[in-house]
Amino acid sequence: MKFKIFVFVIFITSLIFVSACSKDKNKIKEDDSEEIVIKSDKVISELENEKDEITEEPTLTPTASPTQETTPTLTPTIKPTLKTVIVKTAKPVPQQIISTPKSTIEPTQKPTPKPAPYYIIINKSTNQLYLYNNNVLSCTYSIATGREASLTPEGTFTIVNKIKNPSWKDPNTSKIIPGGDPTNPLGNYWLGLSVGGGSIYGIHGTNNESSIGTYASGGCIRMNNSQIIQLFNIVPTGTTVRIGRYQSVPKP
Repeated sequence: MKFKIFVFVIFITSLIFVSACSKDKNKIKEDDSEEIVIKSDKVISELENEKDEITEEPTLTPTASPTQETTPTLTPTIKPTLKTVIVKTAKPVPQQIISTPKSTIEPTQKPTPKPAPYYIIINKSTNQLYLYNNNVLSCTYSIATGREASLTPEGTFTIVNKIKNPSWKDPNTSKIIPGGDPTNPLGNYWLGLSVGGGSIYGIHGTNNESSIGTYASGGCIRMNNSQIIQLFNIVPTGTTVRIGRYQSVPKP
């Protein structure tokens, strides 16, 4: 019986203890809950204050300084090199064939050379020079030829050069008399003949006009100074000159 009472007392004591612990525990939970709520309300209040402060701050718009230059963002692009372009775009260019018009002259034909309008004949028999223009006798000049018949060459030649104020070299002394000198036996004008290359035989003036009409030269054809000027100005290079001995007036 005592044992049952002891057990009952312990049981009641346990219930009282459990009930007291439960009340304390609930009180602690309520305190914690209130503290959490308080803290939560405080956090919310702080966040709202910060939000108001943020909304109250002026909005700043960044502006570029006058001295600063805005650097645009460049997107790098890869350009093909010249070699790549050539490989991609080069195309074979067809060769252009240029056709030239054919000549109207056949290969076997040759253009006929136009004859010179002037022609000179020198008669050693009479010491006269005949100038023909288009086969018509134009002028007759008195001349001097070689003091010996063999000195003035005979044949058909051409005038290869024309020289004003030619110089003269003495064949005996090798002395050179300059052109334009009054003692120059060539005078002031020279028409060189193809025989001798244009420098040995020619038609020229003189420093001794009294010899005209005689056989006095070393092989050239002398003329009066006033007449050689006329002939020099009339005939061009390439004019034919025929030299010979004729009994009558020769014809071209």
